[in-house]
Amino acid sequence: SLTPAGKQALDTGYTAAARSALARGLAAQARGNEIDALLNYSQAIAFDPGQMEAIARLESLSTAISGGTLTQRITADVAARKAWLEAFKSAAAFFNDHPPFEITFDPALEQVGKTDYERETVNLAMLIRLAPSEAGWTALNTLVSGLDRTGRRETWGFTNLPFKDPKPSAKDAVVFGGKKSFTFKVDVALVNEKGKTVSRGSASLASGSLSFSPGASSVTAPDGETARMQFSRVNVNDLTDTLTIVISAVNGIPSHRLSESGYMRIANEPLTEPIKNGTATDYFKRAYEYDEKKDYDRAILDYTQVIRLNPLADGAYNNRGLAYEKKGDYDRAIADYTHAIMLNPNYAGIYYNRGNAYRNKGDYDQAIADYTQAIRLKPDDANAYSNRGNAYSDKGDYDRAIADYEMALKIDPND
Repeated sequence: SLTPAGKQALDTGYTAAARSALARGLAAQARGNEIDALLNYSQAIAFDPGQMEAIARLESLSTAISGGTLTQRITADVAARKAWLEAFKSAAAFFNDHPPFEITFDPALEQVGKTDYERETVNLAMLIRLAPSEAGWTALNTLVSGLDRTGRRETWGFTNLPFKDPKPSAKDAVVFGGKKSFTFKVDVALVNEKGKTVSRGSASLASGSLSFSPGASSVTAPDGETARMQFSRVNVNDLTDTLTIVISAVNGIPSHRLSESGYMRIANEPLTEPIKNGTATDYFKRAYEYDEKKDYDRAILDYTQVIRLNPLADGAYNNRGLAYEKKGDYDRAIADYTHAIMLNPNYAGIYYNRGNAYRNKGDYDQAIADYTQAIRLKPDDANAYSNRGNAYSDKGDYDRAIADYEMALKIDPND
C-alpha cells in the first residue's frame, strides 16, 4: 500500500511528465509542426488521461489530420508527398523514444509455496503487465487514416507505410523499425524499510503481433501480457512491515532516465488475471461483476481490456467513466464520457453522466450544457431535468431550478 507521501510523489511525477509533453506539443503547434504536436499531446494523455487541454487540442488536430487535410495548404504533388514522408519520419523517431506501451504492477505481494524453515527463506511474487498505450496507438492511427484519405497513397508508393520502407527508399520513415511484436525486460528490486535491497527479479514481457495489411487505413495494436514475477529465496529476517517495489530499469534504461525522458508510463495498480481466450464480451461481463461488488479498480482494468479488444465500444468508455466517477476521479470520467460521445453522439445517457461529473467537479455551466443536450435527445428524462435543476440551484439561479423541478414533476409526479 502506498503512503500518502508516496502517492503524492508518483502523482507529481506523472503530472510533470504530462505537462512536459503538453508544453512540447504547444511549442510544436506554434511552429506549425502538427505531427510533433499530435504525438506529444498523445503522450501527455498517456501519462495523465485527465489532461483536458491536451485532449481538446488532440481532438482538433486528429480531426484535421485524419481527414487528410495535413497538406491542404500545399499545392504541389511532390511537396505533398514529402510532407507526409516527413510526418512518418517524425512518428518513427518519436515512437523510438516513447514506445506506445505501459507497464503496470500490482503491489500486493503473495507468498509462493512454503516457507523454507531450514534456510529461513520465502518466495514472493507479484503480477506485472505490459499493455499497449491507448493514446499512442490512436495517434499512429490518426496518421495512417489521414494518409489514406489523401487518395494518393498508392501513387506515392506509400502502400506499405508505416511498417515497410516506401519507394523511393526512406528507411527512417518506418515506424518501430518494421517490428510487429515487442519485448520489454523489466528489472525490479524489493527494498525493506531500512533501505536494504532484499531481493531482485526480472520479467520479460512480450506483446502479441500487431495487425496491419498493406494499404489498410488503421493498425490494430498488439495484445499485452500479464505475468507473475517471482522474488526467490528472500531471507525472512530482512522482511519488514512495509516493502517497496522499485522498477530499476526497462530494457536497460535506468529508472531515473525512464521518468526524465517520459519513455513510458509505469504505474502500480490492482491487476486481475487475464481471461484465457477472453472476448470483449467476457471482459465486459466480469467488469460489470466487479462494478456490482464496488471493486472499481478491477472493473476499470476489465473495461480497459474491452476497449483494447473493441476500440469502438462506447458502452465500455461510458461504464469506465462511471467507475472513475465513483472513485472521485472526475477528470478521467469526463475524458471517457467525451470519447463515448465521439463514438455515439446521439446517446442521451452519456451526456447525462458527463453532466453529473462536471457538476461533482463544480463546473456547473458545463454540467447544465450537458443536461440540456440530454434533454434535447430524450425530452422525457425526468432525471436530466432534476439534475439540471440541481446545477442551477448550486449556481444560485433558483428560478430556473424551480422551473426544471416542475418539469421533472410533470414527467414523474411521484418523485
